[in-house]
Amino acid sequence: MTDGKLPLSAANSMNYLTSCLSQPESWVARNHNLYNINDPACKSGVDEICHLDLAISNQPVCASGLGIAAVLNGNVVNKY
Repeated sequence: MTDGKLPLSAANSMNYLTSCLSQPESWVARNHNLYNINDPACKSGVDEICHLDLAISNQPVCASGLGIAAVLNGNVVNKY
């Protein structure tokens, strides 16, 4: 966790996150970050935080494009 925030995959965690967001006072609703990393082993994607605005779309917006299949090498380092 970075800054006490639960890291979630932007491409693969939306069902879970939407459920948590329906309870705005839940810990996850208040303490999560969506990352553009596609797999639990952190081998594919882009290490960037994505943003979600459910008033606009149910898909997160990532600077590099949601779900990009770039190869991640080495340890993931959080970028802000």
